Amino acid sequence: MLELRNLLVNPRPSESGPAMWLASGVSMRVEADTLRLESDGGSDNAFAWRQDTLPAGEYVFAAFLEGSSTGGLVSYDQRALAVTTQETGWRLNGWVEYATLMTRYACMFHLEQAGNVNLRLYAHSAEGCAVRWRDMLLCTLDDWLALRETSFDYFDGSRTTSNAKVVFNPAYITS
Repeated sequence: MLELRNLLVNPRPSESGPAMWLASGVSMRVEADTLRLESDGGSDNAFAWRQDTLPAGEYVFAAFLEGSSTGGLVSYDQRALAVTTQETGWRLNGWVEYATLMTRYACMFHLEQAGNVNLRLYAHSAEGCAVRWRDMLLCTLDDWLALRETSFDYFDGSRTTSNAKVVFNPAYITS
């Protein structure tokens, strides 16, 4: 039997409690298990983020970009999602660039030692433009690869999803 773990305390979006997402340059609200981010126009680097603590290892952070009020995502450096780590002085440790909507984005990152990580979901940078993220996943690289072999790309304990498009970026690793 295959046993996989989503390391997020609660992979469904939350505005309170241990699974809380925080806003930077966006207004944020939970709508039907999605995280809706609307840019306030005050920053071209607008995103929602949360902090988690992980042991040393290789990981994958992934989320599904469901929709946009503008038909696309124009964010800081065209990032869809990213990971910064305490180990790198909060510089990027992994990220993936935007390609299209209705797509799961996933990036790999590496920790030499246990520490804090910030997971970021980017929003459109223009004021009033909104995007919706869902199905957040944080897992080991081994679990991600095993999950992909099953043709699934997400699980949360009560359901799985299998989306046709996955943009995976393993290239941005610091070692």
